[in-house]
Amino acid sequence: MLTMIACPWCYQVGDYIHTQVRPIKIKKHGRKAVSIIKYGLDYIVECLFYGINKLNINLIQFFVMYLEK
Repeated sequence: MLTMIACPWCYQVGDYIHTQVRPIKIKKHGRKAVSIIKYGLDYIVECLFYGINKLNINLIQFFVMYLEK
């Protein structure tokens, strides 16, 4: 159950960061350096466990948007 909630939340945060803030780097072979879900997960972990929100993103807003759908 927790994974079913966490995966879309990570995707939404990662997609927002990728499109609006800081695009994921493309490696020489043409693939992204990290997946969008991993990008979002890393940022959420950084915010929740370390208390560092470098980009001032309201993570709860993304979570509520997912629940409203």
